[in-house]
Amino acid sequence: MPLRGFLNSHAETIGRAIQAADDRFWDGLELMMQGRQWGGVYVMGYAAEIYLKCACFILDGASLSDEVDPYLNPAKSWGKSYFPGVSHEAYHSIRFWAELLCSKRKHSGRAFEPGFEALLRSCASKIYDEWWVEMRYHYATVSLAEVTELHESSTWIKDHFSELWS
Repeated sequence: MPLRGFLNSHAETIGRAIQAADDRFWDGLELMMQGRQWGGVYVMGYAAEIYLKCACFILDGASLSDEVDPYLNPAKSWGKSYFPGVSHEAYHSIRFWAELLCSKRKHSGRAFEPGFEALLRSCASKIYDEWWVEMRYHYATVSLAEVTELHESSTWIKDHFSELWS
């Protein structure tokens, strides 16, 4: 079966998305190590977005077998109500997903500890400054400092994934 057919025959679940985030993280690192920084930044930034998105869904009670799609519109609605100045950017905004996590935890009485929230916001901001989904249509030279910052911030999100939703 062609890959597209295989992928279309399997639901896009939270568990599969987390597996994809893990794969994209390591794909991005491999590209960076091969000197292909632009591609590495793009792929690793995507991984960070998926981790944040899945953490939001799990925080909302999703199981790993739940499909992603039903959680998107409620996330957008929450954002419009609680932080209308942050665009969801067709559900790809790093800032949006980080803000959603912070907002939902605060409103549920389980706010992040201030230092942890500051680190999350800092990492999300750094990734936001270096990555966005529309990069796929552009090219530019990426400095070692930019690559390092995105890698370190994405690694922090990956390493703290379970703490984002637990």
